Amino acid sequence: MKSGTAKHVITNLRARLLAAFALVLLLVVIESAFAYRTTEQNQSAAAWVRHTQQVLGAANYAQDTLTDMELRYEEFVRTGDEAAATAYQQDANTYPTQLAGLIALTSDNPPQVARWKNIFAAAEQLRSEVTDPGIALRRQVDAGVASQDALDSFNRSAAGEQAFSSINSMLSAAITTERDLLLQRTSAADQASSDLLKVLIGGTLVTVASGLTIAILLATRFGQVMARFASVAQSIAAGNLSQRIGLKRRDEIGRAAAAFDRMADSLEKDRAERIVAQSRAEFLQRQTESILDSAAEGILGQTPDGTCVLVNHAVSSMTGYSMEELRGSRIHDLLHHSHPDGSPYPIEDCPIVAVQRDAHAIQSLQDLFFRKDGSSFPVEFSAAPMLEDGRVSYIVVTFHDITERREIERMKNEFISIASHELRTPLTSIRGSLGLVASGLLGPIPDRADHMVKMAIANSDRLIRLINDILDIERIESGRSTMEIRPIDLVELVANSVESMTSAAQAGDVAMATDVEPVTVEADPDRIQQTLVNLIGNAIKFSPAGSTVTVSAHRDQAEVVVSVHDTGRGIPPDKLGKIFERFEQVDSSDARQKGGSGLGLAISRSIIHQHGGRIWVESELGKGSTFSFALPLVHQLAVPPTATDEKDRVAILVCDDDADTLEVVGGMLHSQGYRPIGVQTGHEAVERAVVEHPSAIVLDLAMPGMDGWETLVALKSRAETREIPVLILSGVERTGVEPAESAEAWMTKPITTDLLHDVLNRVLGRRPGPPRVLVVEDDPGLAGILAEGFAASGVETQHADTSAGAITLSNEADPDLLLLDLTLAGGSGLEVVDWMRQRDQLQRVPIVIYSGRDLDELDQSERARLRDDPARAIEFLTKSRISPEAVQDRVIGLLRHFT
Repeated sequence: MKSGTAKHVITNLRARLLAAFALVLLLVVIESAFAYRTTEQNQSAAAWVRHTQQVLGAANYAQDTLTDMELRYEEFVRTGDEAAATAYQQDANTYPTQLAGLIALTSDNPPQVARWKNIFAAAEQLRSEVTDPGIALRRQVDAGVASQDALDSFNRSAAGEQAFSSINSMLSAAITTERDLLLQRTSAADQASSDLLKVLIGGTLVTVASGLTIAILLATRFGQVMARFASVAQSIAAGNLSQRIGLKRRDEIGRAAAAFDRMADSLEKDRAERIVAQSRAEFLQRQTESILDSAAEGILGQTPDGTCVLVNHAVSSMTGYSMEELRGSRIHDLLHHSHPDGSPYPIEDCPIVAVQRDAHAIQSLQDLFFRKDGSSFPVEFSAAPMLEDGRVSYIVVTFHDITERREIERMKNEFISIASHELRTPLTSIRGSLGLVASGLLGPIPDRADHMVKMAIANSDRLIRLINDILDIERIESGRSTMEIRPIDLVELVANSVESMTSAAQAGDVAMATDVEPVTVEADPDRIQQTLVNLIGNAIKFSPAGSTVTVSAHRDQAEVVVSVHDTGRGIPPDKLGKIFERFEQVDSSDARQKGGSGLGLAISRSIIHQHGGRIWVESELGKGSTFSFALPLVHQLAVPPTATDEKDRVAILVCDDDADTLEVVGGMLHSQGYRPIGVQTGHEAVERAVVEHPSAIVLDLAMPGMDGWETLVALKSRAETREIPVLILSGVERTGVEPAESAEAWMTKPITTDLLHDVLNRVLGRRPGPPRVLVVEDDPGLAGILAEGFAASGVETQHADTSAGAITLSNEADPDLLLLDLTLAGGSGLEVVDWMRQRDQLQRVPIVIYSGRDLDELDQSERARLRDDPARAIEFLTKSRISPEAVQDRVIGLLRHFT
């Protein structure tokens, strides 16, 4: 029951509106029905009026035709004019058709049809009895067949005039009847039109009156309610959210009023919550501004076009610009407008603009920012985009002044450089002295002293390794270690690493095994070998006697995984996450019992990370450990690498079209320590000389195509090969007639090994006697140790402790090799290298740099000065990494190749 009542209440207003609409619609329908009926009557009356008018027209036309017939007949009878007879005949032929049409038009009026038929019969009788005989008699008169009297007599007796008058009277009566009918029908049509107008006006008035009445009732009924709605809505719009409509009706208006009041309640609640939220937002804004202003880093917010909209006090204090000057300005134009050299910095090249373009954040970039006074300061900055609907709407830039950090790094680098020299040089001297004593070169030593010397050697070696590792990891992690990334053959790299650890493995009674897939990686071979040696050394140290350490390398999708596996004691699980940290060892006693600095794994991790690779360990206590690292793959080497001793040999280019001669002369040169390069044409000799830059060229004269003389001229005309000495090796004797570009020597085939050796020694500036090494070292102890070692090997040495002294001695002593320290008391060793480059007789003297500084510690210009000398062999060795004994072995090996 309640449900039905509710439904009735809900639809009450709707029913009223529908009833009012139905009433108006009913009035419209009734009016339309009356109008339709009256319209039909009006149309019917009008049609009858038009029909009667049509009949009258046809009757009048027939009466005119009858009058014309009478006139033409009388004229012909009187005058005999054939034209009048013809006209009469045409009207006589038309008249029956006209009467037939009138009969058809008045078929709905039988009395009229009878009149038309009577007129038709009278007309036919007139023709047969009067007009047709009269016309025929007139023609007979005209033809002289009949007399005029006969014609006159006929006209008087036939009574033609009375017959025409009778027919005309009948027509006039019929026409009068139609006119009376027209008046009746016209009156009826007028009445129908009047009735239609009355219906339309009356219906319209009724409809309008009904609509107005309903509208007035609705307006009276709902006007006050709508006014209440409008008043409350205006109050709410003005901010007075406490106003309510408050209607208690149960129809739709009541529901709308209740919904409106609920909306007002919600708005009032929302306003209260918004006031609280706004208060909270203002507090947060003040808090954010306080945080921003207290931050030591400069924080900027800018739109995608670079306009600053947010800035903290740190930016102002660092740049000298006020907060007002920064806001609304383009940050790039104020702070980032120039390169370090002062040249303009286009905004399109700015990495912060790239953040807006690519929608990717940038982290920890270093550059220069400029202050208001024009001075610059180094900064490290980051920039992050804020996205809205997938587009960058805002960019946050944070930066801090790294001037102090740069100064600390400079001081740190200076300290490391000093430490490299001041620690490594004396340690090298100590280690070298102990080595000389232990070797017996200085005389026999007692057994007890021998034990002490060996203990000192072991501890000095340990100290040297510690210093080297500390300097290594500091240099690598600071980014100052230069990586020479190139494709390397992993098979050869693993073989070299294993070979270097063979003696340690034998000492520990540990076997070595390899399982390496032939692959090529992009890496620095020295650094990767250093990593492998670290991992292999650890595996050997912690492997029991009689076990095997396995080194493997295999492809894994786009990378190669290198692993070193041992069967030692393993690593506890709680140590696996820390094993690659500095000075982290499984057991604190390992450093004393096993040796090592605790930095090898940390260095290895840094090296692999610099290569973009990853390194990890898997281990099980009591079963062993597997250390692995992954590097990116490149293509497999197609040609096996050249033997390591070949690259150090002096290159001699031999050009001869005879293959047997090339093989024989090449064998002679190789047996004497040279590296022969064989070609068979002059063009090829010039091309290879430009690329290889050999120390000398042995050239045949009689060759097809470009002969020997033409080849000699071509060699001497090019800047790259002009200074290379050329030795003629020909089957003919020297004639004395030679081109201006003469050769340095002439040899006649067949040549002997001794003759070739003597000529090359003379041309290359080699002298007889023992090899001579100029040692440039400011530490007299280390210089003495090196001199003792060289003397034991039959090598003559001279010593200089300053760059000036080295320059003087190198000019006087004509050394075969220069052993050079870069850090000297009186200047840099590079000054000696630069001076020797300017002296023709010293341009090919090989140089071994033996310094406390690593090659990575040299700046770019210093490394360029060492590399920019393709005619000279330069080798770089680091003190404490290479013992004096190893330096002596390397120098003596080079002397064998170059003397």
